[in-house]
Formats: sequence, C-alpha cells, structure tokens
Amino acid sequence: MQLLKDSGVVDSGGYGIEIIVKAIELSCLQPRSLDASVTVRTPEDSGNKIKQALGDHFDHGDEYGFCTQFVLISETDETVLRNKLENLCTSLVVLSESPVHRVHLHTNNVDDVMSNAKKIGEIQDLSVEDMEKQAFGSYSNGTEALNVDEDLVKMIVLSSGEGNKEMFLELGAATVFSLSPDSNPSVSELLGLFKQFESSDVDLILLPNDKNIFSAASEAAKMTKLNIKIIPTQNLGQGLECAAEFDPQMKLEINEKLMLEIIPNIENIFIFPSARNISINNTVDVLSGDPIAMKSGSIIDSAKTLDSLLVKILKSEMNLEYERVIILVGKDRIKSQVDDFLSKNVESVVKSNIETYYGGQDHYDYLVSIIK
Repeated sequence: MQLLKDSGVVDSGGYGIEIIVKAIELSCLQPRSLDASVTVRTPEDSGNKIKQALGDHFDHGDEYGFCTQFVLISETDETVLRNKLENLCTSLVVLSESPVHRVHLHTNNVDDVMSNAKKIGEIQDLSVEDMEKQAFGSYSNGTEALNVDEDLVKMIVLSSGEGNKEMFLELGAATVFSLSPDSNPSVSELLGLFKQFESSDVDLILLPNDKNIFSAASEAAKMTKLNIKIIPTQNLGQGLECAAEFDPQMKLEINEKLMLEIIPNIENIFIFPSARNISINNTVDVLSGDPIAMKSGSIIDSAKTLDSLLVKILKSEMNLEYERVIILVGKDRIKSQVDDFLSKNVESVVKSNIETYYGGQDHYDYLVSIIK
C-alpha cells in the first residue's frame, strides 16, 4: 500500500520472513551462526512519517474503525461468505478450509458483521480492536506503542472457592465477590459492588452464578446509574464458560450476546453426599451420607463413594456427543488424587477432553460441566 510506504513503517510480517531466511542462510554458511548479527529494522525518520500520516488522517475526519477477526464454522462456500461481508467492511481477508473460515476485516459496524456471519454459521474466537483509539494514542504519544487501559466493559463475578476465584480473575474479572456458604448477598452488598465503578465511564456485566441471587441482583442494578447486564448463570460451571467469552474491549451488547448463546450448550451435574435418606424413582434407596448426582434439579444416580460416582457419570456422558468436560473439584477433595483416580479408571482421559481444576467450592465435591 502506498500509504504504508509513505509512512516509512516496518512491515512486521515481511521483517519476520527476512529473519527466517537470514537464519537459514547463516546456518548453511557459518558454523557459529548464533553469533551472527541481525539487522534491526526501525521506522524511517524516527517515526515522524508515521505521525504525519496519522495527523493527515485525523485532519480529514477519516475513521479506521474496528479490526475484527473471528473463526466461522459453516459449510457455506467462501465466495458466498465474502459476498455477505464485503459491503460491510474493508481489508477483508478470508482463509477457508471447509467448514472452517478464518476472517479478518476492518469495519465501523461490528454488530452488522456479526449479525450477517451468524446467519450462515457459528462464530468462534472473536477479537475486536478499536483502531481509532490505537491510532490516536500513537499520534498523541509520538511513536510510542499504545497500551489501552480503558475497558469498555468490566466483569463482576459472584463465586465460591479460592480456585474458582483465581480462574475468574485470570479470565478478566474486575472483582470477584466471595459467596457465603450459608447466605446470599443482600441488595445493599451488591449495590456496593456496583458503586465502586460509578466514577468510571464503563458498562458492567454481572455473573451471579446462582439463580437464587437473580432477584437481588436485578433490584441492585435498578438502584444505580450504571448500565449493567445480568447474565443468568445459574452455577459456577456456566459462569466460567461465560467468563471465557468475555472481552473488555468489546461492546456490552456483544459480550452479552456471546454469553447468552453459550449457556444452553452447558450441562451441569453436581456430585455431593445426600443430606438424608431418599429414594430414586422408588427403586433405589440412598442413605444419608451416600454420594448422589443431580442434573436439572433431579437425582440421576448414586454410588458408595464420591470418586466411583464421578467415574460412573463420566463414562455415561462419554457415550453422548460433547466438546469437552470440565470438572471443578470441591474444597474437601484433593485434585492430584482425583487426577490419579481418573487416569486409572477412565480410559484415555486426555483424549476424551476431560479437564480437572481445583475450584474449592462449598456444597459440591464435584461440579461437572459438559460443554456440547
């Protein structure tokens, strides 16, 4: 592109290829090629040409828009996909190996692009970057790289267990409220969580991870001026999968849409000791203290030990279609012992896409999430 040439920028892709080819040449010609020097490429004129190009851009009122990348799973032909998107964007690049299409584009209307793409397939690995903000940062600060600290959305999570808390923080949660095993947070406690963000111009997403908290969360949200979306996650398994979709640089509505779409694909099974004597379907008697497995509010199985019941459930689920299985290990269990037991009793745990994590949650010794 003439604009890039005039700006005197370094083509990072081309520079990478240059280094690879140079390394091959050196390995053939020099016995100690690791001692060889590499030419460092830097922008021409100390980056002033780049700043001039950005200045011209802002003077003319142009917009860079959003650099948008995603994977589309669809049987649709690449040509049809291009025709669907080309009028909505610029710099469109599509690499296809049916049914997987990797898409890169620049657009001012991310929502329109997502809407059209979803009509013909399933979107995965979505990434959206505000190029206008990046360009302005580079323009304001000379050639220094921009680190965008301002998030469009902050994620608040209600959780149980230190392991689960750490996972939510790693997935981008701004704050994690630790739930009590004996009571739910009050409206005033939730309002206090929200109010700490009132001084910043940011939207909020709340993952309650317990259906009994929905009402209080809704009331608290009405009592603040912030724009808050409450994602109806009923348990930690749903919450973690939704948190994995979170992107603080995307609009609130896009985050909400992605999370709501994934919840129906998550099935959860809870394994814990029964608190009383019960009967399953009037055929199996379970004594107080015996492990039981619950799904969708109903007891589906029992066994004499927690670990044997876990294996029983996993073997049953492995006969059905699923993408992966996540096991959150409760506070009274030891993850390494669970891993050892599974490796000995469940054939090919790794190949079966079964992952275990120490969650440390109360109430449930094992929370099994089957992602379909």
